[in-house]
Amino acid sequence: ARMSHIRVLSRILQDYLELQAIDLPQVLVPVPLHPRRLQERGFNQASELARPLAKHFKIAMAPDLCVRQKDTPQQSALPAKQRAANLRNAFVMKKPLKADHIAIVDDVLTTGATASTLAKLFKQNGAQRVQVWAVARTVNTK
Repeated sequence: ARMSHIRVLSRILQDYLELQAIDLPQVLVPVPLHPRRLQERGFNQASELARPLAKHFKIAMAPDLCVRQKDTPQQSALPAKQRAANLRNAFVMKKPLKADHIAIVDDVLTTGATASTLAKLFKQNGAQRVQVWAVARTVNTK
């Protein structure tokens, strides 16, 4: 997602979430980028999507709860079968988890490998419920 589109995409996701009348989480965690990729891009699209959602729903945002310690190839460039292996040990907790209910925020959900890896990490660290909030989901994966 380009920066210019993020506010609109965030608003679309906000409207969708309101229509679903979901049980809101205590904290939003944008999918972290590796520092090198963040430096190349200049922003983390997941953080930019999460910021207006956190403000609107009055939910804490924890962009530094965990970090991407492994500079993995972009998931979109890999076949579905390699995506989970690509993420093995990619994320590590940086702070103690102080919430039972978390929502992971990302721009696009493809196979769900990234969200699944993060959800597993959060559950190992005490989360009871993990939701995934994404703007788009791909239908056909390689």
